Amino acid sequence: MARYNGTFSYRNSQDALLDEATGFYQEPKSYGEWMDGGRCQIDRSADKILTGEDGRVYSTIFTVFIPRPFKGSIEIGTEVQITMEDGSEDQFIVERIDNQNRRYIEIGN
Repeated sequence: MARYNGTFSYRNSQDALLDEATGFYQEPKSYGEWMDGGRCQIDRSADKILTGEDGRVYSTIFTVFIPRPFKGSIEIGTEVQITMEDGSEDQFIVERIDNQNRRYIEIGN
């Protein structure tokens, strides 16, 4: 892990239901309270192409590296709010988790 360049907060869904037919979770209706996650390394890359409401096309994807001493609970479907070191903020729903590294937990959308 290079260096910390931001912080994150997270909140888990309260009522996400598993769709037995597809095996996917349905969109939750509510989330819990925001919890402070601490410092992290935020990487932004251009892998996902999106179209904004104004018609502009842009691409972004976040990968957040959380130091291993983190004791919270982050699951697929958790809503994460990140704050970069320049003060800009963004939110995403966790779509992937890699917790196999001894030094950090990797989450992303």
